[in-house]
Amino acid sequence: MISTHRRCTPDLGASSAGPSRFVLLFAGLAASGLLLVASPAVRAQEEPLTLRINDGEAIPGGIAAVVFRTYSSRGIGQGQMCFGSQRQGPEGQEAGGGLFTELLGVRVFSANGDARFRARFDPVTQQADVQFGSLTAGINEVDGPLAVLYFRVSPSVQPDDRYDISLVPSDTFLRDGDGLPIPVSIRSGRLDIRFPGAPYETGAAAEDTVPGQVAFLGFETNEPFRIGAGQVVLEYDASLAEGPAEVFIDGRYGPAEWTVDEPVPGRLIIRFTSSNAWLGRLPGEIVSIRFLSRPDIAPGTQSPVIVDPAETWLEGPDGARLDIAIENEVLLFVPPGG
Repeated sequence: MISTHRRCTPDLGASSAGPSRFVLLFAGLAASGLLLVASPAVRAQEEPLTLRINDGEAIPGGIAAVVFRTYSSRGIGQGQMCFGSQRQGPEGQEAGGGLFTELLGVRVFSANGDARFRARFDPVTQQADVQFGSLTAGINEVDGPLAVLYFRVSPSVQPDDRYDISLVPSDTFLRDGDGLPIPVSIRSGRLDIRFPGAPYETGAAAEDTVPGQVAFLGFETNEPFRIGAGQVVLEYDASLAEGPAEVFIDGRYGPAEWTVDEPVPGRLIIRFTSSNAWLGRLPGEIVSIRFLSRPDIAPGTQSPVIVDPAETWLEGPDGARLDIAIENEVLLFVPPGG
């Protein structure tokens, strides 16, 4: 038995629709003691862990990546995430039409390399679920991307269509290494369908920040594509920081070597190369920037985060410049609990 919690996707094996498709099944979770029957208790006064689905893009008939990430390090011993997609019609009204045709692959990341997982997808209901565990609670030991599911997009979707990708709260849970529930705050995402041949959407990233806490900035991609080399020039208001920013490329997004220059405070020039052009296989914040914000910043303060389009470029595996579009972002400071 893997888990008694799974309810999100119906078991189609008992219906006329045919069997559910399982992808990358890692057997023996229960036998190894990896999945536990946990007490309903939660550690006292534990802050919820934000579990977010990244926004993304794809083309009709292409490949979409549904990426789950967190912004706080907290080791996970086991968990389950159930989610579905729904197209939005005019004025936000729900509309029919299936987004995905099949589940192509799954990755769950553990700092200790011991993640075990299995996933399934029902193309009729457009619901998917993934169960995972780590004997060492190495999943999310380092914050950032937690898991990614790759799907084939239906060729019948239309450019400019927009789909909500939403977690099912009742069937989504996380537990720590002791089997205790981790409180979770869920943020849904969306997938936009772009025109084939249109530029890849990229841009600045900025998470809402409580004054005095770490601010998360970056440069992000919205869909999987291979990057052999590049340069990102990003500007932010350095007077908001207590000290210099840390810049890095998380290896979960692909192997890379990078250098950082800061000719003036708040203007970062990041140059990078990727062996075998594997950077970008996981979309998201491929360049991460962190700094400790000043505690005296007034909640409600907004500050632009700008990627310089004249100095920012990406190369594909063949060394040719990729056609990219760049969007900027705003860093918003919020009160505690805001």
